[in-house]
Amino acid sequence: MKPTIFLSIDSRDSFNPVQRVLAQVVTSFGAQIVDQLVNGESEAQIGVTNSVADALRMVKETEQTTILVCYLYSSEKESAQAFAARFPGRIFAVSFIGTSEEESGVVPQILKLIAEKSKGDQP
Repeated sequence: MKPTIFLSIDSRDSFNPVQRVLAQVVTSFGAQIVDQLVNGESEAQIGVTNSVADALRMVKETEQTTILVCYLYSSEKESAQAFAARFPGRIFAVSFIGTSEEESGVVPQILKLIAEKSKGDQP
């Protein structure tokens, strides 16, 4: 079964290019995009957002979803990291674009999670 990913990227642009690019990347690596974070009894395995408020909503609505809180600017980094620190192992603060060896960026982090979730489905 393909890992499921819920994307909730806020954008001023109605086309939402960042969310569209992420959707193309994750589907090309074997994940399935879902329209809802929770659908009946099942929840997305991975949630990706650029809003701490959205991440908090995701935490409240799910029990197992791994959540990435993405940031672009250093001014957003502190709040994303502080929030992620409240939920170690479940929420991760990730730069959209890795700027150093410590920050690989959102795409490598998502790919790592896809690989981990895919392994979990193996017998």
